[in-house]
Amino acid sequence: PKGRKETGLYAIAGAKLFEEALEMRQRFHSAAFAFDKTEKHQDVIRLLEESGIPVYAMPGAMMESVCGTETPQGAFALLHAPSFDLPDDLLQLGTKTVALDGVQDPGNVGAIMRTAQAFGAGSVVLGKGCASPLNPKVVRSCMGAIFRIPVYETDDIADLLAVLKNKGYTTIAGHVQGNEETPACLERCALVIGNEARGVSPGVEKQCSVLWRLPMPGSMESLNASVAAGVMMYELFVREK
Repeated sequence: PKGRKETGLYAIAGAKLFEEALEMRQRFHSAAFAFDKTEKHQDVIRLLEESGIPVYAMPGAMMESVCGTETPQGAFALLHAPSFDLPDDLLQLGTKTVALDGVQDPGNVGAIMRTAQAFGAGSVVLGKGCASPLNPKVVRSCMGAIFRIPVYETDDIADLLAVLKNKGYTTIAGHVQGNEETPACLERCALVIGNEARGVSPGVEKQCSVLWRLPMPGSMESLNASVAAGVMMYELFVREK
């Protein structure tokens, strides 16, 4: 995190992700390949070099150390981080947005970003206490969604929801004590997913027009945050259309 903040760079791994980043016109700083992977990835290397991006080769052991994963793919790049500042006009968040209130697990944050993009959300907003969108585990689990959906950060999700309500959004929170009836299809809505252990915070809950609990005929009390978010997004953004 300190390095990302000081340099304004973040890391991605895997040649396929490089291709997506190039396609979406992401700003590369540099790329590197393990010696034994350069021949396999000649096409990607050519695309990078044609775009004026410095490309390096390094020993496989060094690549493993740099990537910090158990199964490195032999390809590693540094990209310039985008801005995560909220737009001045909050209507740019889109008619369907997903707000995360203290979702700490990077795998959950990445999976929610990926699902939001897949189901047509206009944006994802990360509140205080959420895993960074540039965390390597977030980047891996979102599978390129960080290139395809606007992601924003805010220190005050409750205040954001209050403003969105004034702009005609219905604010819906996943909540263990909520109503099990699926909210009606709405022109503008913000779906709020809370912390894995505590749920939505009291201040955020006050700004939610609807508290919604998914029906669970089984004996479990709750679902994983990203699984619950996925089901809710499908119901709100896809099925209700």
